[in-house]
Amino acid sequence: MTSRAIALAVAGLLAAGARATPTLRSGSGGASSSRTTVGEVVLRATPAEVFAVLSDPLRWPSVLSDVERIEEEGRGRKGRAPGQSWRVHSRLLGHCHVLELRREVPSLVHFHVTDAGPGGVLEVDLRLLPSTVDGGPATRVEYTMHTRLPLGLDAVIDEDLVRRARERKVLSDLTDLEARFGGAARPP
Repeated sequence: MTSRAIALAVAGLLAAGARATPTLRSGSGGASSSRTTVGEVVLRATPAEVFAVLSDPLRWPSVLSDVERIEEEGRGRKGRAPGQSWRVHSRLLGHCHVLELRREVPSLVHFHVTDAGPGGVLEVDLRLLPSTVDGGPATRVEYTMHTRLPLGLDAVIDEDLVRRARERKVLSDLTDLEARFGGAARPP
């Protein structure tokens, strides 16, 4: 191997190590923790920039590859304020679902998916934590997705299938955010 080839290989490894590469972990233990998946990525953007995208569902189809289409659901219906309820058409899940959105400026986007599948409910928290990378602003995104199944249904639903679907969705969204904002290695 030539010294040029070695230098290129080392440069490639260093560049790969500097990339954000979203991390995932799924709970283990009790029934509640086994239904939770947590992902994390560091983005080269301020929390305000990331919050602006994540808190505006109308921007999701241009950023999140899973979201095929989104529509605001029944303004003011059932006591909901405008902008709280959305119908999301998901490529990964293969169907549409309704989510209730709550924003806590500038650090949290929470949504509650009320029709995630056969009687199930998804709860999602996206925490945006200020960070720095190479002296510039960055945001560490902690993405937590929890599945709740009705009593009795958890005995007939394949938990492994549900866990894999959660992991695919979390990883897909974090990878899309990394592509949109640029990723960075997690600071020590």
